Amino acid sequence: MAASLIHADGVHILLELSGHTDHNRLPVFACKPAPAQTTWLGYLATTGVPAIDYLIADTLTLPPGAEAWFTEKIWRLPDTYLCFTPPDVDTGVSRLPALEQVHITFRSLNYLTKVTDEVVAVWARVLTEIPDSWLLLKARPLIEHSVQLDIARRFAAHGIERDRLELIGSVPSRREHLATCQRVDIALDPFPYQGITTSA
Repeated sequence: MAASLIHADGVHILLELSGHTDHNRLPVFACKPAPAQTTWLGYLATTGVPAIDYLIADTLTLPPGAEAWFTEKIWRLPDTYLCFTPPDVDTGVSRLPALEQVHITFRSLNYLTKVTDEVVAVWARVLTEIPDSWLLLKARPLIEHSVQLDIARRFAAHGIERDRLELIGSVPSRREHLATCQRVDIALDPFPYQGITTSA
């Protein structure tokens, strides 16, 4: 029904903003209700939907030469394809926590679905290679004790003790989110699907 309404309204360009994330509308785009369809912002990988004509990116997030992995034609913006409102608080740039502590703190603030068993294995290896380092994970599901236990179990399978993990659920404000970033030395990105907004 949505595709029929879009077509009836005579929309010329239809913009998709979520890719393969929850509650996406890719099936509407697959019906090709508009003559030009593009995807942008919420998902950097290809949608794999032949009816989506273009993907908006930039040279940093999608380097030249990667076009072969996309069903869409790539449109690169000159600087960045991301956009953010400036923080309404000034958290400043902090000193590296490792300069004042006896350990290096790694972190990831990505969705836990991106923290696959392969990612856990690599991050555990990093922690093993750097004695006394910690890993801070922040994600909304970590407010649940059962989710924390599962993460701890997955790292323990690679020899990483629970006390080397700091697991944080959601925080109430952007100020506290940015303050969490100040508590880490090195950010880790998941793979094969990396962070986008979270990492930036």
